[in-house]
Amino acid sequence: MTNEIAVSVVIPTLNEEAVIARCLESLAAQTLADDAFETIVVDNGSQDRTIAIARGFQGRLRLRLSSAGAFRFRLSAILARARQGGVFSPFWTPTASLQRTGWSRR
Repeated sequence: MTNEIAVSVVIPTLNEEAVIARCLESLAAQTLADDAFETIVVDNGSQDRTIAIARGFQGRLRLRLSSAGAFRFRLSAILARARQGGVFSPFWTPTASLQRTGWSRR
């Protein structure tokens, strides 16, 4: 993987156990080069298995797990990169991946 990330996909979660695996699976299966994007799961205090399920994708995605409070600092870096020509994907919800595929080819 390179250090140049062209796309940041931010997924806010709160008790998304039922859909987070399908969401992350869709990202793992898309056609953009693996090292060209990062996936950031921002959890807001889930009480279910959302985080445990997301951790299972750490070997398949460039994945970062963050709490909602800590994410505020990471967001500033993502937005700065977007201003320099990177792509910022406004917050995805876990169900967004279930509604549309092929986003990375566009």
